[in-house]
Amino acid sequence: MSKPIYVGTAPNGRLQIICYTEKQVDTVHEIFIGKGNYPVDYEEWDEGKDKKYIITYSIGKREEVGLC
Repeated sequence: MSKPIYVGTAPNGRLQIICYTEKQVDTVHEIFIGKGNYPVDYEEWDEGKDKKYIITYSIGKREEVGLC
């Protein structure tokens, strides 16, 4: 059984999501992109059973976050 996904706020009103499996990352990404939000940062921490994927999303339009 995998750990639950953590959702918190980051600076500038962004949302920070911590996932523990690649499947969780894919699911979160699909949901957030589908709602019009865009990833602005991605990090992988630790290895093995302690590995975490940290994704930060900007809420709003792509132009507002300066992505190409």
